[in-house]
Amino acid sequence: MLMRLWHGRVWAGRLTDFLALLSSRAIREYPQTAGYQGAYAFQRRQGGEVEVLLASFWESAGALQNFADADRERSTHSNPEHRDMLIDPAPSAEHFKLVHLYLNPTAPKMGPYTGRPGLGFIMRKWRGRVPSERAAEYLEFLKASGFADYAATPGNLGIYGLQKDDGGITEFILITLWESFAAIRKFAGDDYEKAHYYPQDKDFLLEFDPLVSHYEVVLSAPA
Repeated sequence: MLMRLWHGRVWAGRLTDFLALLSSRAIREYPQTAGYQGAYAFQRRQGGEVEVLLASFWESAGALQNFADADRERSTHSNPEHRDMLIDPAPSAEHFKLVHLYLNPTAPKMGPYTGRPGLGFIMRKWRGRVPSERAAEYLEFLKASGFADYAATPGNLGIYGLQKDDGGITEFILITLWESFAAIRKFAGDDYEKAHYYPQDKDFLLEFDPLVSHYEVVLSAPA
């Protein structure tokens, strides 16, 4: 399975309109393409701007190609209605292989966008890079360490382990879903904005980002 991660920035005063447009237009286009597996939208406020991420899941590269433009790294969201909402004239998209998936079967369901900016759940995102020749080994380490610890933490709703190879370097993105910041503190401690590393990470990672990113889950649209 693949994940397409779309990045855009919206003026804060237009966020509600933009999310409504995503829900009524873009999200409804996805299920029309065979191979669609679901989507989330996340937002993070930064002053008068809002960073929006739209994560969609596809069963194969062929299914994703059928939906995306011929240039797979460009966004397909070029509707005229977006122009006065988006700060970036050409938002971008990245593509990752889904290498680990865990969804808590007892977690409350995240429903569709309801007209308010936020569903009350939190997404935590961490990035790390390793030499590609160590990627398979690092993935096994993640399964035994971070992935297992995430899933064992009360309040964790799900885990998406993502991977992308580029020129001998493999990038991992870990996206985890949580019911609250209180739940995140159970995993990361009181200083939850800091990245949580294990001693063995030094044997794999090329650098250590000190911080992670947190976003509010504003839309959940399962296939």
